[in-house]
Amino acid sequence: MVRRAAVTALALGALLSPPARAEEIEVDAAALVRDYRSIVEDYRRYAPRSAVSRAIVEEAARWDVDLARLAATLSAMRPPAKSTVVRLDAVDDETGARRDEGGGAEVFGDERGRQYDIESRGGSRERLESSPRRSLGVWRPGSRDANDRLRADVPARPTGACLIETDAQGCADLLKAAALLHTAVGARTQDEGDAVRATRHRAIAAWLLWPLPGRAADDGFVRDWLVAAIDASRSGGALAWARRLGRLATERFPGDLYLLLWTARSEEALASLCYQEDGTPLVGDDCLDFPVELERPQPPPISLSAARPPDRKALLRETEADLEALLRVDTDDAEVRLRLGRALANRGREDEARRALTWVVDQAAESGLVALAHLLLGRLAGAQGDDVAALEHASAALAAAPRSQAARMAVVVARLEAGDRAGARALVAEPGDGSGRDLWPDFLVGRVVPSNAPLEALHARVRLP
Repeated sequence: MVRRAAVTALALGALLSPPARAEEIEVDAAALVRDYRSIVEDYRRYAPRSAVSRAIVEEAARWDVDLARLAATLSAMRPPAKSTVVRLDAVDDETGARRDEGGGAEVFGDERGRQYDIESRGGSRERLESSPRRSLGVWRPGSRDANDRLRADVPARPTGACLIETDAQGCADLLKAAALLHTAVGARTQDEGDAVRATRHRAIAAWLLWPLPGRAADDGFVRDWLVAAIDASRSGGALAWARRLGRLATERFPGDLYLLLWTARSEEALASLCYQEDGTPLVGDDCLDFPVELERPQPPPISLSAARPPDRKALLRETEADLEALLRVDTDDAEVRLRLGRALANRGREDEARRALTWVVDQAAESGLVALAHLLLGRLAGAQGDDVAALEHASAALAAAPRSQAARMAVVVARLEAGDRAGARALVAEPGDGSGRDLWPDFLVGRVVPSNAPLEALHARVRLP
């Protein structure tokens, strides 16, 4: 089985890499789907950290992403007929207008001006009339009426229905396994520094899961995948995608307070780390928001040309609104009050921020939250020129979290501002604990070293033959 998995992965890797200079290629759609499903099944059969799974992920990271989108699209439907082929045609970048006479129905166009066609070999040859780059059509041998019905049905992509099998559970498990594979590929690609490619795979994963039947087991899986994927994206540096996925999550599960908290965390991290103090966006693909629509017939195309940095003021308003909604349910949530205090401070509402942070200092049971509240209160005091209060809060933060480098440096800065250079030098000279962990980065983006444990736990909930 190990040999089979590796060979299959390599075979599909070659299949999904069209010749660089070819204007048109042909792919057997039935073979594409068969190989894609085979790799998904092999990936699921092995532990996520096994050598085989890692090899499959590494190979999948080199796939042509546009054809991977096509494979995912066809895998969510009934298997194409053997007589069906997929043509990848060059089209006019401005009009998308090159359409071969007697060709097949358009599947989708991508941002690079390429057009995917499904062509039937034999049977009726009428073309489905469809808008370039938008609609999905699958051409099958048969009458014009049958194809017209397909044209009407497919673009809506019925929510809550699996199209791949008559057995809904078998369909759901295959889509879940495929989503986990694309999620793993996205994480690996992110680690390699290609945020756009990583987002494309993550968007495929989300699209595969979105139409799962509304059964409790499926909804629970999607919800837990969303939590794990937001966490992994945020702690892995994909800040804009974490926030985008959070917004999609709150639309899918509007009453889920835990998802709302994860969304607020992601919004805060994005607003904090992707902008200068004056609100100017920082350059970086991790900070760009890619429009994503999951209620569509195929995985959403992710184009760098369509990406924009979110408006920071809007992000801060979103964060504040989400945190206030959480507080209306649980007024004693210290983390929510801490994050709300910081959001208010970032919006220039210092008095309200100070009240929220003081509540955390007085009421929170967790020393780490108390230390963070003192750090933020110290920053407010320092910004107002109150060096005495700034030093008091920084010292209190260090007392609450003796291993925190952020608290230690806050005390150093406060001592320097107060004129105590000797005390600042002495504190700098003290050795740290070497743990490599600190409250502040954990607070902003989660674990310093991201854990894949929540995503890996989802593998056990997928049952394949």
